[in-house]
Amino acid sequence: MSEDDKEAQSDELLALASIYEEGIFTAADDGSGGQFAAHIQLPFQPFLITLDEPMIDQAKRVGVKLHQEGSDTHLPVHHLPPIVLNFQYPSDYPSCSAPSFTLSCKWLSINQLSKLCAKLDDIWKENSNEVILFLWTQCLIDESLDILELSSPITLDTEELQRKRPSTSRQTSQDQDAAACDEDATQKSASSQARTDKKEEAATASVDPPTSTSSARTCDSRAVQDIASVPHLIPAIIDHDQAERQRAFNLAVYSCNVCFSEKQGSDCINFMGCDHVYCKECMKEYFKVQISDGNVKCLNCPETDCDSQALPSQVRELVGQELFATYDRLLLQLSLEGMEDIVYCPRLTCQCPVMLEKESTMGVCPRCKLAFCVLCKMTYHGTSPCRLRSEQLQRVLEAWRNGSKDIQTRIEQRYGRDVIESALIDHTNIFCLPPEHLAGIRRQWESGDPEERKELERRYGKKNLIQAVEENYSVEWMKRFSKKCPSCGASIEKIDGCNKMTCFKCHTYFCWICLTVVNKANPYGHFNQPGSPCFNLLFQGVETNDDDDEWEVNFF
Repeated sequence: MSEDDKEAQSDELLALASIYEEGIFTAADDGSGGQFAAHIQLPFQPFLITLDEPMIDQAKRVGVKLHQEGSDTHLPVHHLPPIVLNFQYPSDYPSCSAPSFTLSCKWLSINQLSKLCAKLDDIWKENSNEVILFLWTQCLIDESLDILELSSPITLDTEELQRKRPSTSRQTSQDQDAAACDEDATQKSASSQARTDKKEEAATASVDPPTSTSSARTCDSRAVQDIASVPHLIPAIIDHDQAERQRAFNLAVYSCNVCFSEKQGSDCINFMGCDHVYCKECMKEYFKVQISDGNVKCLNCPETDCDSQALPSQVRELVGQELFATYDRLLLQLSLEGMEDIVYCPRLTCQCPVMLEKESTMGVCPRCKLAFCVLCKMTYHGTSPCRLRSEQLQRVLEAWRNGSKDIQTRIEQRYGRDVIESALIDHTNIFCLPPEHLAGIRRQWESGDPEERKELERRYGKKNLIQAVEENYSVEWMKRFSKKCPSCGASIEKIDGCNKMTCFKCHTYFCWICLTVVNKANPYGHFNQPGSPCFNLLFQGVETNDDDDEWEVNFF
């Protein structure tokens, strides 16, 4: 190696290292070559990839949103995996020979990469005896889409990619070439070229690479599609796009919409559904309060009228392992409760989820082996009517008294008509008494003399009497100060603010005056339309406070 070539190679590596950041360009430790990751500049944001049916299934399993245009389904991306250029300096570069190289990429086919190899060879021919790597890298970044005639939306060429390929060991470039090209294709290696003529033939090996033509598709031994199989292709593209978007997000500066501080993206989180950005400190406290209150399905974006939910990975990052375990447990519990074929073991020491058989009222706990009735949660009793606990009787009888004929029939079928009728006339069980009768007993027990109190305690039991009185207080208070959400039935207390309410449990918008569900797109139209029964009543009953116009909702 001449001193001039050695100096030129060293200077070129230093120049590339100063131009490109770490991770884009990496020089070999011995200075004999390096690697460059060419991230293509996409002309459109987002850039669309047309998917076939198997690819659609792959994308859906990852959980990304797809674009639908007519009969075509597209995957939107902002970044594509890079084209990786690995190069090795010959001893006589740049005076005589070009660097030997390979091009690898996950989403470009061997045929497409072969075209890029040919383009790099052409650039060397036009600039022979000069340092060439900067021209190569800029060509890959800026001109790859034009060379391959690709524009959004693109269709991935997977014809040459084997559907199944062993992933335990990497193939050599000749093995990959043989897998992509016909067996009778002729090949010429750079080493065989160098044996015939060290200078001219070695240069020719780089400028005019070994190729083979089969079925009008040109394959270059330097072209490598670096993906194990087609089923791995779409997930690899999605993973890279998300990683690059997160990297760009971390480097930018954002204003938190809660504390209004300017913070770097690495100290913020963005909600995926809406891209609203908040600092991690604000969201950490917000998540902690919600999880501690059991509102694990309400970790949504704080922006008004925004329903985007925080990802579990974002919650785990902010709240710590212990609180995240609580969040995960409650979220699973709520999900199971929403499934009709899942109940919990009634044993307080077990509480294991139990999957039910269709049209069966018996559940068998897989952990403690208890066989129980899924209706009354007591030991399984076969076809006999369910037995009611004392504290259940009041709720069942109230539902029977206030229900329609159909509801009364269903209650009688479940618990037995004779059980309901006997409970209605049983005046020794305090939980069977009508609410108005129970209110009278409560007043008598509170204001009566000691003898009357003792008589009531003897008749109904002191423990049952205290429990019934407390429940009666709660019922009366809730009837007076709260209303039920028209969607989910949650009891709501209105502390302050206007009469457009948002249920914190199911996020339904409704009118506090008439309990009508209002349109989320225009919730105030209910109060602004002249024909509405609540026209101009948005602030009816609201006490004006110039310092604080906010309102609050509590649940019971």
